[in-house]
Amino acid sequence: MQILNNIGATALRAYSTQVDTVANNIANVNTRDYTRQESVFSGLVSTALSKGVTPYLEDGNKGQSSMVTPRHVFQQPGLQPTDNPLDMALAGDGFFRLEMDGQVFYSNRGEFNLDAQGNLVHSSGAVIPDVQLPHEGELQVDNDGQAWLINPDGDIEMGSLEVVTFANPQGLEHIGGGCFVPSAASGEPEPDTEAQVRQGYRKLPSVDLAEEMTRLIMAQRAYQVNAGTIRTADEMWQRINTLKR
Repeated sequence: MQILNNIGATALRAYSTQVDTVANNIANVNTRDYTRQESVFSGLVSTALSKGVTPYLEDGNKGQSSMVTPRHVFQQPGLQPTDNPLDMALAGDGFFRLEMDGQVFYSNRGEFNLDAQGNLVHSSGAVIPDVQLPHEGELQVDNDGQAWLINPDGDIEMGSLEVVTFANPQGLEHIGGGCFVPSAASGEPEPDTEAQVRQGYRKLPSVDLAEEMTRLIMAQRAYQVNAGTIRTADEMWQRINTLKR
């Protein structure tokens, strides 16, 4: 019965995480540039140790049943024109290279503003390095990410928006604000020669409400089933205790 309780408890935690993940997707169904998440289930180790003790994971879960890990799904849902020259969308699977306080981040979102120093500031607060624009003139960014200042005196090259890719984007670590940092699973960044920068566009939301509602119902049903497993184990314990008396 203890094993049954462990299986039910770890499953409840896993499906609770899945419900939270789906609920977050639904909450962002109309958020432009939002990258939806999915839940990846994996079985836990169930081999007993030599002393007959069930192995534990680092987070304290016993080695039975399953666990779930949320991961971002980097897909191309389409682009939407905004007529804002500071909106930059990536047609492809690339990421903008950003910097803040000496640290490097990466984001597939392209929401920028211009600060008082002429820096292209990402919605997270990080900036595009090595690109500074005076407030006079018109900003133009070509498909390769090259930034130009258009004015009557001639076009001036102002730097470029560096776009990179990863061997396994799902392995990136999300740090908030639509920004990611590399991990051992993602690999190191490499120049992306295929992604194109589209000025005046943003990505459409990547969340399909009907699909997310279906996932939510399935996760809730699975949660209820595993809650029933724990109730059954408790009832069995009660009956055993009654027999002992």
